[in-house]
Amino acid sequence: MNEKTQNLFPVSALFLIVVCLLLPGIAEAGTSCTATSAYDDHLDANDDAANGDDGYCLSTPSSLVLKLYEFAICTAEPDPSDTSMCTKLFESAAGEDFDLSVGASLSMAENLSIEEGTYTYAYLKVSKDTKLKSTLDFSPNTRFDMDGREGKFCFTDGRSIQSTYSIIKCANTAAPSYSEETIRFSDNNTYNGTVPDYPAVVGSTTILTDLYMVDSDGDASERFADDFAIMGTQELGTAVTITPATTSLDVGFSVTNGMSFGFMKNGDSVDTGAEIITCNQAAGCLYDAVFDGIKFLVKAE
Repeated sequence: MNEKTQNLFPVSALFLIVVCLLLPGIAEAGTSCTATSAYDDHLDANDDAANGDDGYCLSTPSSLVLKLYEFAICTAEPDPSDTSMCTKLFESAAGEDFDLSVGASLSMAENLSIEEGTYTYAYLKVSKDTKLKSTLDFSPNTRFDMDGREGKFCFTDGRSIQSTYSIIKCANTAAPSYSEETIRFSDNNTYNGTVPDYPAVVGSTTILTDLYMVDSDGDASERFADDFAIMGTQELGTAVTITPATTSLDVGFSVTNGMSFGFMKNGDSVDTGAEIITCNQAAGCLYDAVFDGIKFLVKAE
């Protein structure tokens, strides 16, 4: 038996992807959505973590669906040009839809063995297209959406933010639907396929993720037409050590505060092409919901 074989250890053939909802700590004032949230409560001075824009507050999605292509753990920091230091725990060329807010069991790569050592990074490859469903409860208060509807609940209504001015409806009965978003890292004028150290508050911790847009071959994308998936690389909060005694891996994703709801400022308008719609509410008008980020959680047993 050669040395490399001696240093490889099989682990269980299945692993459970679970949602590890980290209990939020005391958030910075104005960061998290509350029953009294209004536009003025979530300005940039106290809201840097929530989508980086005025009027956004952090929340936890009721459902966040991503198509998962790969998940791997690594002994050093990877990028699209080099993943040789990584071991893929999951791989699907066609991708597999996975609700990060519910959890699911996914098959590991066949005949998986992991080399003995310390793994300090992980990466995830997911589709650039996301599906998000969530509700804000303002009871006993009410809030308005951009179409002038008032209610105790404001929720995603099934529209896509790429094709309309608002994806939020407010009503006294919550009836959320999936709203879809195609993620880009830059506007239509200048292409950018890399976002280093993208910050997101997950639970009460700021997570930094290096984001890369990749093409269908897994290489760094160079134009919008080639964008296929997003590769997100994170340094693990706790390194994973694989030893001869390792028999299984627990892999999870935390999505606590992994999204933001957005208010339009009182007096601000949007041009739909057919009409000008203005927010005329002192508290602002709910109009947007976006996916912010997730935290990778890996533990060896």
